[in-house]
Amino acid sequence: MSGIKDKKKLTLVAIWVALLLLGAVAAGAFVRWAILQFSDQAAIDSGVNELPANVAEAQNLLLEGKPGEANTYIDQSLADSNISNADKQMLLVQKGNIASDQGDTNGALALYLQAYEISPDFQTASKIGAQYQGLGDNEKAIEYYKKAIELNPDSNAMKEANNNTLRELITSLGGQP
Repeated sequence: MSGIKDKKKLTLVAIWVALLLLGAVAAGAFVRWAILQFSDQAAIDSGVNELPANVAEAQNLLLEGKPGEANTYIDQSLADSNISNADKQMLLVQKGNIASDQGDTNGALALYLQAYEISPDFQTASKIGAQYQGLGDNEKAIEYYKKAIELNPDSNAMKEANNNTLRELITSLGGQP
């Protein structure tokens, strides 16, 4: 009789673990969507309507479904010794987005960290937090989500919504916002 109870308990534990994993995957997908939505809104709110030509070209290649060509173009642009830090930062984020889209979490993280070193901003800090979360490093994810909150510009009309979402993520990862 106790063998049946043990099997039932084990089955229930397995179901709960599966549900938790499914919830974590769903949360990760939501985070990625939210970050993309918020970063697009931040660009609109800050009045940035025109991207530098090299960044726009990389994005156009991506929109055409050519991530390999976009990566090559970004690498060529980054090799230009006259590239501004602002362009370099945006291109590194774009290259990180490509790596993330291709499932290369570690590669995306490395690129986002390089971009963050050049110019810490809300978008990049959020993306770094999401990558750390995807890797299961909740402590680092919380650290960068908190940095994102600090870097969220006052000009962002979505500031409170963004910050609330990040605070919820921090809490869900076991941190204190």
